[in-house]
Amino acid sequence: FIDREVLIRKPFEVEDYSYEYFAHQEITGNLSITSGISGDTETIVKFASIFAEEELDGVEEMTKDALGEFMNSQNGLFVSNLYHKNINSDLNPQGFDMNGSLSKRTHLFVLPCELTFGKIDIIFNI
Repeated sequence: FIDREVLIRKPFEVEDYSYEYFAHQEITGNLSITSGISGDTETIVKFASIFAEEELDGVEEMTKDALGEFMNSQNGLFVSNLYHKNINSDLNPQGFDMNGSLSKRTHLFVLPCELTFGKIDIIFNI
């Protein structure tokens, strides 16, 4: 677990979303969804450190790799469940972007989460 004391706020839909750091992965096939997490430097590095089970120093390659593996493990479980419901989907390689923005496809949802060490947003672009 990344944090056992997560406070999940009310999700909301936006036209555009700006981020400092955004780890993401696209699910393709019968469904087309980009999911990801975004946050500031301190929170993203701490999140990655906990997942990697080692102390990371700044947004470096290991930080990006850890966040990518987190996305892959979460989305892999989701795609596996879809498969068992006869919904064929695949995962594209994970990505990591800095200081950018997203525009909605059809729906762009933001799920704010407060962790004990900072705030992240979980993003779903459908």
